[in-house]
Amino acid sequence: MANETIQIEIDLKNIEEFYQSAIVRLSYLYPSLNFDFKDNKVFISNINQSNSIEDLKKSVKYIFYKEKIYFDNKDLRKQIYESFG
Repeated sequence: MANETIQIEIDLKNIEEFYQSAIVRLSYLYPSLNFDFKDNKVFISNINQSNSIEDLKKSVKYIFYKEKIYFDNKDLRKQIYESFG
């Protein structure tokens, strides 16, 4: 499994609005791995024996869904913050 590459399809709307921040977060969490995004797929390379494929898949999906929720609620958070000012 040395230097394996996997791809994970991400089926979310408006993904072009937030995929970069998800990739940055993943790169921070897994500095030894390389992440790329193209055509709604995350490509992960430089995987070695210490990386669990299933854990990586879970983390990638979690981070992308978390970024989606953050993006979708951006306007609502802005309204809440402005109501206090």
